Amino acid sequence: AISIPNDSRSAESLKQLDQEIKLLSQFKHENIVQYYGSETVSFPSNLS
Repeated sequence: AISIPNDSRSAESLKQLDQEIKLLSQFKHENIVQYYGSETVSFPSNLS
């Protein structure tokens, strides 16, 4: 699990991570670990 603060810099980092996940999930080769998925969940800001 990754906890990301809710600010514009973090939003850009999350967007870049999503793009990387989409790219890497397309690779299909016996020597590359298969990517199965991810999930983004938002929690109320008062939870730590």
